[in-house]
Amino acid sequence: MEVAGQGMFSADNNLYKTNDDGATWQIIADTASGILPSEAVSGMLFTSVSDGWITVDSPRGGYSGLFRTDNGGAGWSLVQLEGTPDSLYSVELPVFFSGTTYGLLLAKEIAGEEAVFWVTCDEGDSWTAVADKPSGVWKEMNWTFTREEGKTLWEIRIGGKSWTYDGVQWSG
Repeated sequence: MEVAGQGMFSADNNLYKTNDDGATWQIIADTASGILPSEAVSGMLFTSVSDGWITVDSPRGGYSGLFRTDNGGAGWSLVQLEGTPDSLYSVELPVFFSGTTYGLLLAKEIAGEEAVFWVTCDEGDSWTAVADKPSGVWKEMNWTFTREEGKTLWEIRIGGKSWTYDGVQWSG
């Protein structure tokens, strides 16, 4: 992904792929063609050869900032999330937990401490909003989060597996 900023929340984005371990690259999507969003891409994650996610850095009320592809990046669509807050939030890249169909999408309030997150159990086909609940259970997923020194720390449990987030990276 190449992101060339044009302004605070505007960018020319280009997505490339390689079939020869990086010796050559070809462009598969860009902002100029309307395939990629015109906001600055803040994160990208592919969970398979065809399925991928990007988040854009464009906090505004009622806008998820999450895009999805199911064709290897050749086309992207905005994910409509129920319960998207009206206040200014910054959406972080979704996390999918290895060996499961479960995932978590985090959003942070720009001006405050409130956290909103969405959970999925079907690899991102549908998302359920969970507002600022420091611990809970949703289907087979249990979570606990705490805030320490400006960081949000997570523990996720699904079945017999667990993952933790130390404010910087996930492990599990």
